[in-house]
Amino acid sequence: MKKNMLTMLMVVLAATMLAATAASASYWDDGGYDGGGYGDGEPRRAVSYINPDNGAATENPDVNDNSNCNTPDRYDVQKLSDPGTVNRNVHNDACFFKGYRSGGAVSKVDGRPVSDVDAPATFDSFGVGYISACPDPDGAGPKVAILSDTNRDGRNDRCFQSGYQDQGVKGRADVAGDFEFHARMNNDSATGTQRVVWGYDPDRDGTRDTWVKDTIRIDWVS
Repeated sequence: MKKNMLTMLMVVLAATMLAATAASASYWDDGGYDGGGYGDGEPRRAVSYINPDNGAATENPDVNDNSNCNTPDRYDVQKLSDPGTVNRNVHNDACFFKGYRSGGAVSKVDGRPVSDVDAPATFDSFGVGYISACPDPDGAGPKVAILSDTNRDGRNDRCFQSGYQDQGVKGRADVAGDFEFHARMNNDSATGTQRVVWGYDPDRDGTRDTWVKDTIRIDWVS
């Protein structure tokens, strides 16, 4: 009888250990956060990239032409803007995805990969430069954008947006840039490095306390 009870106890313990190991593994995937406390409507992967702005006045020749949410170019060498202007500002875009390996959705306007999760997010800027544009995601709609100077040094370093850009009704009247997040970085004074962290931010307090984030880097030169 004692032998049977001991055998049953060992089976229960083994099953418990396997369940705990599986639960722990579900939180991580190849070093990235993949689940845990995040629900079905919340992102598990963030991708931030530099837009080459092909054909625009701010076209950026140092950025890959195919830079997007599937093939992000996260590094740029950019010349300082002329003093008092934003003529060489850098366009930072981003997407949220449901899973770590999710390919996301595709824009019906230009065929680009776009977010498959809409969620609140923040761009945090560190180093030289500042955030020069933090557009409202839906104009006069319910979504909001808040641009702020968190360290009170006279330069805006945080852009919170309550969701991705959606200027029309999803699937109808879409425009280029919908279902992505957008901000602009600028520097017209001091050379050096600007690092911009973008990520999931439901509590509007910055990206420090989230695993779902990504980073770009700009080296500003004279």
